[in-house]
Amino acid sequence: MKIPAPQPARFPNQLSTEKGCSADADASRRGARRLLKLVALLAGLTAACVGNQGDVPGVTDSTIVLGQHTPLSGGFAAVYEPIASAQEAYFDYVNSQGGVCGRRIDLRVEDDFYDPARALDATKKLVERDKVLAIVGGLGTASHSAVYEYLNEKGVPDLFVSSGARKWGSDPERFPYTIGFIIDYTSEGAIIGKYISTHLPGQQVGVLYQNDDFGRDGIAGLKAGLDPEKNDLVSEQSYESSDTDIRSQVLNLRTAGAEVVVAYSLPGFSTQLISGASRLGWEPQIILSYVNTDPVMFKYVPPQVMEGVLATGYLIPPDRTADAAIARHRQIMADHDGPQPSNYSLYGQALAETVVKVLGDTCDDLSRESLVRAAESLRGFHPSVLLEGIDVNLSPSDHYAVQALQMHRAVSGRWEPFGDIVSLD
Repeated sequence: MKIPAPQPARFPNQLSTEKGCSADADASRRGARRLLKLVALLAGLTAACVGNQGDVPGVTDSTIVLGQHTPLSGGFAAVYEPIASAQEAYFDYVNSQGGVCGRRIDLRVEDDFYDPARALDATKKLVERDKVLAIVGGLGTASHSAVYEYLNEKGVPDLFVSSGARKWGSDPERFPYTIGFIIDYTSEGAIIGKYISTHLPGQQVGVLYQNDDFGRDGIAGLKAGLDPEKNDLVSEQSYESSDTDIRSQVLNLRTAGAEVVVAYSLPGFSTQLISGASRLGWEPQIILSYVNTDPVMFKYVPPQVMEGVLATGYLIPPDRTADAAIARHRQIMADHDGPQPSNYSLYGQALAETVVKVLGDTCDDLSRESLVRAAESLRGFHPSVLLEGIDVNLSPSDHYAVQALQMHRAVSGRWEPFGDIVSLD
């Protein structure tokens, strides 16, 4: 069961009444499509300035301006950049169909290099210079930790954070403008712990975790979900996100006698764990966090070595090409200059669909506060690329959008969902 959060007070901040228009041709915007988009934006903003379109930041008669910080360069960009690109492609698709509330969606994406200080600078630019209506899908636990208090102080909707840190939804009274999107790592850890005690009783458990909120939240949930009478936790091995080698942690897990290893690790470290165990001739049951449930894992670890690895997930596997939702996703990405289909592109579309839904529910009162209220009113909303039975459910006291998972197993070079949907809603 989810721990109820206190009922939030009324929004503590007033809407900004600053007027003005700005368009900043930023070098971080990528590719020809973004350049063309910027040219169109300059023309639209010029017209909006002349027409004096009122005092709702980010809203003109023709445009809704949203912002996002995410890594577009550096080591993490190769993994996470497709999320922003998929959102841009989906918004471009929506705009081609007439937009939402009779307006085009303009998503302004700023490169934060996966660095907290740069994330704060990027967010301040989006809020104070670009006058965005909201920040959507800010990515990364450490990066977004540097900005969410600022956004709440400014009264800027901080919607659908791309991180599973528990803090995005644990205190909606204090942070009423922040709403997480993906299932929080603590809840995921509890689901994994219960799965182990139900299906692998008597086996000794070890944990590899990243030494930040991601890993610490995950291990806290795992401990809550494990039945200590059925499974002993024999080793906890941490690593820093700046590390390049985790061979010693893998060896320590083996030496401790772990028969099940739960990994709260990013894909690069997860591949080291799986490959390292194989080289040692050690065959524990490895269970990965949902951040790893992407076909790219089979490119870095041979399918025969990945065989039998477990993970959690909530998205339809992108290689299910016969699925109508996946076929539609592939068509949208192809027609609107999106990335190659993957879990990351699917995630980007799921988040974008939810943003469009919330915007559409506020057409009669398009403001920052009404946007948050509309998000809090979502019940049973199903982004098309989520697994059947997994929906978005929110309320004023519940700021976790997705709270359900299904177990996945690596089989013949692909992830196969199995078992029941486990929901915490």
